[in-house]
Order: sequence, then structure tokens, then C-alpha cells
Amino acid sequence: SEHATARKEIVNYLVDNALIDQYLNALKVEVTQPEVDKLLAELHAELKKQNKDYAKELEGMLLTEAEFKAEAVAQMKWDKFLKQQGTDAVLKGYF
Repeated sequence: SEHATARKEIVNYLVDNALIDQYLNALKVEVTQPEVDKLLAELHAELKKQNKDYAKELEGMLLTEAEFKAEAVAQMKWDKFLKQQGTDAVLKGYF
């Protein structure tokens, strides 16, 4: 079915992210609970503004809330990593 295919693609995507996440954990890229809470609060506020329902949006993405949170944390870690790399590269450029 279409649903099963979409779910399989999402699971593959999450597995790829899990591998990236392990790499970032090894590099000690951390995301704190307050950072996650802030991101989710912003998301809830944004959805409310658009008259959208959080639970329905998750359903539409075929994700549970736990999967979505894990996804958000992984994305935040990646963003942090990129910022650190950018800063390191810029600093190295000066020397």
C-alpha cells in the first residue's frame, strides 16, 4: 500500500539520521532539554497561528510524537554541528 511505502521511506530516513546522530554523539554535540522544549513550543505556536492541529500534523507525517521529537533533536544537533564547523573553518582561515 501507499501508506506502507511512505512508512518504509520514513523509517529509512530515520535510520540514516540515527547513524548521523551516533556520529554527532561521538563528537559530543549536545542538545539540552530546554532547547528542545523551546523548539517544540515555537512549533506549537506556529501551528496554532495557522489553525493547524499538532496531532493531525504528526499523523500527516506518519510519525509518533516520540519519533518527531527524536527527529527534532537530531536536526538541532546537526545544525549545532554545522555552526561549530563553520566557526572552526572561519577561525582556521584567520591563522
